[in-house]
Amino acid sequence: MLASLAKKGAFAVSTMAVASTAAFADVSQVPALKETIRKGHIIQAEDITWIKPAFDRVSPLVITNVKELIGKQALRTIRPEAPVLLRSVRTPPTVARSEEVTLRHVTAGISLEMTARALEDGALHEKIRVLNTSSGRVLQAEIIEPGLVQLIN
Repeated sequence: MLASLAKKGAFAVSTMAVASTAAFADVSQVPALKETIRKGHIIQAEDITWIKPAFDRVSPLVITNVKELIGKQALRTIRPEAPVLLRSVRTPPTVARSEEVTLRHVTAGISLEMTARALEDGALHEKIRVLNTSSGRVLQAEIIEPGLVQLIN
């Protein structure tokens, strides 16, 4: 009947199949949080408990290895006793927004260092914008180590 209505122009029918390449993991337990964790909290081993998921197979978006959770920073409030999604946590930034950093500029064998302020969070080897506190100019720099960035020419 639907096909005959579609032929008459009453509505369109789509028969396109959607294939998923994501593999579901077979697990009996997944790590979860004991208590509500707020945005910005760095997750420690003592924050974690284990729960049995509703199904024996969980989405690839769910953290199944405790090593993927310990030391991560919550990007949003995370409920207790529930599977934690990969998109809910991240590796903490090496340099935080508004942090004072040393800005290094190396050219022709000369190395200059000055004080700057990070305008955004960033991890090791990421490029971020920094404000040269002396000149007031916004510059691009690469994070070399905590507290040290290098000017990108």
